[in-house]
Amino acid sequence: MNPRFANPAPRVGTAFTVVELMVAVSVLSLIVVVLYNIFDNTQRAMRSNAAQVDVMEGGRAAVELISRDLEQMTELGLAGATNFYVDSWSPPFLQSLPSLTNVISVRTNFQQELFFTSRFNKQGSGIGYRIVPALGVGSLYRYVEDVPAAFLTPNLLSSNFFRFANTNYPAVFQRVTDGVVHFRVTAFDSLGRPIEPYEPRVNWTNRYAAVFVTNELHATWPRYVFTNSAVPASVEIELGILEPYILERYRSMTNNRSVATKYLARQAARVHLFQQRIPVRSAPSLLPVR
Repeated sequence: MNPRFANPAPRVGTAFTVVELMVAVSVLSLIVVVLYNIFDNTQRAMRSNAAQVDVMEGGRAAVELISRDLEQMTELGLAGATNFYVDSWSPPFLQSLPSLTNVISVRTNFQQELFFTSRFNKQGSGIGYRIVPALGVGSLYRYVEDVPAAFLTPNLLSSNFFRFANTNYPAVFQRVTDGVVHFRVTAFDSLGRPIEPYEPRVNWTNRYAAVFVTNELHATWPRYVFTNSAVPASVEIELGILEPYILERYRSMTNNRSVATKYLARQAARVHLFQQRIPVRSAPSLLPVR
């Protein structure tokens, strides 16, 4: 028999079986999921780093701006004038701190407002800082008003600050930074000692009277009022800023105030704190009389 006409040997099949296809699809799916998780984690890390950089830059810029203003603080030289004022108009906001023990630890956030004066040549200036809205977290705004010295009266600048803050906001205010949960101001004497809130009244030597009292409505909230020719020797500011994506989540919950407050109270680890002690150049050597 001619071998050319012999029945050829059966060819071995080369197609994939269903089981092989399912295994291949499963492996490919697993690879895609792993790559997606890596990509997603990388994107989250990049967004978090970018947000932290923004917060750090914004916080440093805000502290630098306030520091430059406070360095130039001077008394107006007018009897009865308010040269330095700090008060709180909202209750302190508490945030839970992470703890390895069963002891509950909290951080107390203050949202104070600050006003002070400066005078250069023939012009007096009033500068103020306020958080709006002061309900746990808000934006820090700056107020500036310049008045020729010939038109200055003892409390013109301070009165305008309070009046504009309550009736003409935000036309005369400039936004400094967002997500502020903590803004506290502490005054120090010429020996570097903080002026304590339990002192109902302090009389200063070598100058006219400076008054420091606690808040009449809430005795535990400090309130400073330096009048006449007195200013503090140095001022320390503390600024706490919430990370942007936490701020966005918080704002999305504002329709339910209770839920938003509880959420914010658990975000202490997402707050970046800035602290700066600023010497007042024009401050005389003042010591309190006990």
